[in-house]
Amino acid sequence: MSSNIKDKWVFWYSPRGKKAKSDATNYINNLTKLGEFHSIPEFFSYYCFLKRPSEIDIDNKLILFRNDNMPMWENCLEGGCWIIQFKKRQLQELNKRWEAILFACIGEEFEDENVLGAVLSKRSKRNLIELWVKNRDEEMKIKIGEKLRSIMEMDPQNLTFYFKEHSKYFQVHY
Repeated sequence: MSSNIKDKWVFWYSPRGKKAKSDATNYINNLTKLGEFHSIPEFFSYYCFLKRPSEIDIDNKLILFRNDNMPMWENCLEGGCWIIQFKKRQLQELNKRWEAILFACIGEEFEDENVLGAVLSKRSKRNLIELWVKNRDEEMKIKIGEKLRSIMEMDPQNLTFYFKEHSKYFQVHY
């Protein structure tokens, strides 16, 4: 059994708000590449040293993205992201769900190369996990959303879960 994974994946870090190195319009300057990996052992060589979501300070992002895709919505205008919100007190659940989505991404559980990666965003009022996709084909979007909900073992009754199209965000902000 091979320990290689299908694609190269990259961990990124980015501060938000007051912690950012420069203004928010120059997001790329705030991205720090933590490392890339092509196998399960390489993944764990990074993962074991990363802080768990509950340990990450507010206004920080931890990102896992496929290949050389930059985690910037400007580079993904045909796509969007599924967003799951967590209340501040749901820290252990956030840890569990983040780990599940990381393993699902590198394990190709979504069975779709449209999945670009995942973003954990620690915020003052709530925390977010985002699953980014390349395009927003309705059938593909629903299939990936249902798979995400299943992987994360989330009850649809107690879930703030929605899809955001990057092109709409771009139109509003530019």
